[in-house]
Amino acid sequence: MRKIKKMPEISLQPLRIPKGWTINQNSFREIDPKNLAPDDEKWLFFSQDLMQLTYSRKNYLLDLGGYPDADANGFYQLVMMQNEDWDQPIYEFQTNSHIEIVKNIEFILNKVTNNEM
Repeated sequence: MRKIKKMPEISLQPLRIPKGWTINQNSFREIDPKNLAPDDEKWLFFSQDLMQLTYSRKNYLLDLGGYPDADANGFYQLVMMQNEDWDQPIYEFQTNSHIEIVKNIEFILNKVTNNEM
């Protein structure tokens, strides 16, 4: 386990979240993993619990995590489910690209909000 003196200050990732979504948890930072060295302390910001949003009108849950935790060889995983059915997700997406995950989050939020899912 890495030991650090003090975690650096890094802003949360700005996202365009449509009306109707609730942010339950958010620690998704504005860090591009492609710009980090393997021993960079900022890898500690990448965990399985990066962000979780809900859309109560359809009982949807959108979950974002980094897998494995704090691993330079890891990836983002985005999962959406209905009625908290983790065994049968409606949507799944994996990437190691920060830009792609941000675009994908906003895309899926808009599809749900516009009744396209």
